[in-house]
Amino acid sequence: MNFTNIVWPASFLAKASQWLGIMMSALLLCLTHAEGEGPTISEFMASNDKSLLSSSGESYDWIEIHNPGENPVDLGEWHLTDDPAIPTMWRFPANTILNPDDRFVVFASGLGSAGSAGELHTTFKLDASGGYLALVKEDGTIGKAFANYPKQEEDYAYGTPERTTGLIAHWKFNESSGAIVTDSISPPSGLVAGGLAGSFNLTDPNPGDLHENSSGATNGIDPLGPTLGNLNSKPPWQNNFTAVYSGQIYDTDGKMSFRENIDDAAWLKVGQQILLNNQGWNAMTTQAVDFGSGGWHDFELRMGNGGGGAGFVTAPGFGFDPEGGTNFEFPQNTSAGVGDLFRTRAPLDADVSGESSPTWEPGKFGNALRFDGVDDVATHALPSPVTLAAYTLSLWVKPNGVNQASSVSFFDSGSTGKDFQIGFDGSGLYKLTGDSGSGIFGPAQEDWSHLAVVCDGTTRQLYLNGVYAVSVANPDNEFQHYRFGVNRDASDFFNGWLDEVRLFDVALSAGQILDLFENETTPSATYLKSPTPGEENDTGFSGFASDTKFSVDRGFFETPFTLAITTETPGATIRFTTDGSTPSETHGAIYTDPITIASTTIVRAIATKPDYLPTGVDTQSYFFPEDVIRQSADGSTPSGWPATKAVNNQKMVYGMDPDIV
Repeated sequence: MNFTNIVWPASFLAKASQWLGIMMSALLLCLTHAEGEGPTISEFMASNDKSLLSSSGESYDWIEIHNPGENPVDLGEWHLTDDPAIPTMWRFPANTILNPDDRFVVFASGLGSAGSAGELHTTFKLDASGGYLALVKEDGTIGKAFANYPKQEEDYAYGTPERTTGLIAHWKFNESSGAIVTDSISPPSGLVAGGLAGSFNLTDPNPGDLHENSSGATNGIDPLGPTLGNLNSKPPWQNNFTAVYSGQIYDTDGKMSFRENIDDAAWLKVGQQILLNNQGWNAMTTQAVDFGSGGWHDFELRMGNGGGGAGFVTAPGFGFDPEGGTNFEFPQNTSAGVGDLFRTRAPLDADVSGESSPTWEPGKFGNALRFDGVDDVATHALPSPVTLAAYTLSLWVKPNGVNQASSVSFFDSGSTGKDFQIGFDGSGLYKLTGDSGSGIFGPAQEDWSHLAVVCDGTTRQLYLNGVYAVSVANPDNEFQHYRFGVNRDASDFFNGWLDEVRLFDVALSAGQILDLFENETTPSATYLKSPTPGEENDTGFSGFASDTKFSVDRGFFETPFTLAITTETPGATIRFTTDGSTPSETHGAIYTDPITIASTTIVRAIATKPDYLPTGVDTQSYFFPEDVIRQSADGSTPSGWPATKAVNNQKMVYGMDPDIV
């Protein structure tokens, strides 16, 4: 029978379409999900302009494949597809070997084999408006699938955040007896613990003058360096001074690079290798090293200056790139924001002692720490207060009774004037109480709850069970100690259980907080702060705040009107200014209700939301000619308007010639 000329009824075609969809769904269910067991799509760019160019100079979209496993993988057994109905759309060439922890970038150009030699190009392109992308093995195993990725923005990548190594302390409370201890947490790359002889002036890119009269040196001898004026010492310093820094430096993968531009001499030894040894005047040298694995390495850096004082240079005297590349940074104490050549913060993981020891009982994960509400306390002491420019504190708590007094806390960071504690409000709510701001997480319950405090340097966002609750002003970011089970005054004790307390020195995203609540070991896919094709992924953020919209467009007006400012992003805050200054996440009036425009006014607005990229600044100018033609005949600043250089250092000219009017 010939079916080619049959006209099928519309009702039959509709039913057939439904059955086809059901069959396709069944087919997709047959595919095996095995994410985390092999290669994965770690990052992709669906709207590329300048993040990565092909060898021909084209800005094709791209896909990064990562092998997180311990064994090499032959990608020749894998396919990439943008259509769930065609899982084998584009196949990697045979013997495309991806070694452990290596990454491979494929251009999603649609060119296929017609792409430039030495590059791989898929036969499909990515859809920037949103869509599907998957890595599928020939047996149907899915290495990674983005089933419905959202709309993509130009030069912003999407994928799995990886640079969440800001974990600096982790209290598991999983011991059955003995001392309570923290995990040993690998610090961020570049953390240096050590000492200094001499001094360093951060206002100048060279070492300062360390001659005997100002350096504190004794009899012309630097405590850790050669004698001043001893030209035969090794390395041969000149006769003004030597500054010596020594200690240990940490790196996650063993790859580091250094650059010096010291006037006159520099010498660096890391481990047993002398990496820099330059006595040339005002000459820049660089050196990279790969120790093969991460960890701590002894270091000694010597910087010397010859007669005549430090000369002018165009780059920092000493730079360091923890990635082993050429992105050299001027090492300093970024937590405190002042002072040290290196980040000399003391390690945060240490023994935790119990003044009156809590007990171990079954917890959220394994065992938890049980506080009796009478005298149980556990304190993680610090040698000196630690200031964190940004931080995230995450913990699990289970109270034995939700109506504990408002003076009861189960976490306390000290008594420094910039500290906070977490406990109760006296009416069954979890509360953060800080020296410069307080807020409510939400209702307590006699079960496990997850609390998180995220500080971005200016404000704190509170989360309860993975859900954003409220924003609290100011950081309160100084930690004198980490104390569990009692309030700041050590007088009111917590009755209940604590488990899995984590401290990060970064502000985690809303998605990462949700992952902690859901106990996910692999972060959720999200937008990435920076595209990093071929390298470890950056940290992530949840989305982009939608542009502000003004109900009245700019122009000339004769009568007053009401102006509304809106954004389509739920939960976003709109800030605006009318003095010409630039609004930001912290500057400008918070928009709550429509505003009346009755005279010449320049309105500038921005929309922000925690863990979202803020909008650009939108500006609308509303002119009332009656105001303009009569303003400031003598050129003086009109009432309510900014003076010259008061806003963005701009020159203000207001005067109108009265003869023209």
